[in-house]
Amino acid sequence: MAQEAGLKLRQSHARLGPRLVAQVSRYTHARQFKRIRKGLRRLKGYTGRVMRDIQRQVDAITDSALREKIAVVNRLPRQKPKNKRKLHALHEPDVDCISKGKARKRY
Repeated sequence: MAQEAGLKLRQSHARLGPRLVAQVSRYTHARQFKRIRKGLRRLKGYTGRVMRDIQRQVDAITDSALREKIAVVNRLPRQKPKNKRKLHALHEPDVDCISKGKARKRY
């Protein structure tokens, strides 16, 4: 998104982020819960740094659709597992998760 808007980021974590995601998925498969938590904490830190950098430069963005995307992505690090308005998909923010049963019941 920053490249789309023409923003210059201090650090993008473009190499570290995907590598850490792969490691966390391996830790999940191996049921290494402390390592999972540590990896997710680092990923949240990376995301927060990039988002704060974008927020500092948000005045330079003229595209309103891109501003809306940034507002949606801002919800991501703050959400909790049992949030009612949890963000399931960045490309379609209004999607709800229904795993079994009825839409009105919690899954």
